[in-house]
Amino acid sequence: LSHRQFYCILLGDDDKHGDHRAELEKLIIHHKLEGNIKIVKHTYDMPAAYVMSSLVINTATKPEAFGRIAIEAQAMGVPVIASDHGGAKETIRDGVTGFLVPPGDVDALTQKIEEVLAMDKKKIDIIAASAAQHVREHFSLDQMCKKTLQVYRELAKPKRGQ
Repeated sequence: LSHRQFYCILLGDDDKHGDHRAELEKLIIHHKLEGNIKIVKHTYDMPAAYVMSSLVINTATKPEAFGRIAIEAQAMGVPVIASDHGGAKETIRDGVTGFLVPPGDVDALTQKIEEVLAMDKKKIDIIAASAAQHVREHFSLDQMCKKTLQVYRELAKPKRGQ
């Protein structure tokens, strides 16, 4: 990133995928980002984590089926940058409720982070409000149950000629 006016929290344990923490800490030191980036363990209080955030980045390299992080952040009115695959393609309307970047494209991610950090508060507030409304309208528990039941009804319908 071209400027250092940010504070990043890398949230989550590394025990499932090997010890990446040491590698990340070396990179943080190498790029002189010790004052900008903090690695912390997993938290069960995600609402508090989202409330403290002005931007959530979820750049999974492998497509996730649903992508709960993006939905939760949007529901809390926090803009999201996510990889343009898997569930994020369905839950984020690029440029309207959040932002999508090509998976694994570091340059595109960097550019998008710079762009979002440079946005004025009014534009961020509009995106955050659109995101929260989008989640309420399309991804509430009630909506998801209705859609699931509709799929079951369609599958249970007798096929023509049977």
